[in-house]
Amino acid sequence: MRITKLFYPILFTFALFLGSSFESFGQQGNRDVTISAGFGVPELANIGVRFEWQQIQVGYSVGTNFIDDELMFSYSNDVYIHYAGFSELSSRRPYYLKLGVNYFWNETDLKLYEYLFFNTRLGREINITERFGIDISAGVSYELSHQNKLFIEPKNTWLERNFDLPMIPSFGVGAFYKL
Repeated sequence: MRITKLFYPILFTFALFLGSSFESFGQQGNRDVTISAGFGVPELANIGVRFEWQQIQVGYSVGTNFIDDELMFSYSNDVYIHYAGFSELSSRRPYYLKLGVNYFWNETDLKLYEYLFFNTRLGREINITERFGIDISAGVSYELSHQNKLFIEPKNTWLERNFDLPMIPSFGVGAFYKL
């Protein structure tokens, strides 16, 4: 199975950024950095980091699937705008608007699909302690661009149909920890 050429540069850039950000934010002694893990569409099973300024967070995440014969990868850049509600355990408002861009690819021995989505979601954070909580969000992802490549023509074309939809449902469930 081939691996798209963008995977390693994106992973390296993310790791470099993550490492330098933890170092600089960790020196401030504030809880401005949040790490997260979860599952979503189109983020897949993902891990990420968010940086907070007042009621706004900027987040980055990478995700993948766990299917042996099919490789899926997701890279997301998101902005969280916390706008309503209150929490006894956090100064951050629990309701948020999430806007972001997501690069997604799906590769098998037969095909390669690459997509770029613009995500819009409404969500809610539920703090369990001052540092730990869960979040739930739902919305719509709009397709900005896509590229499809077939490596081998499928024998059954009905199974390999590409349903081009300009938008897809988007949702996510995850856990977060404030450093």
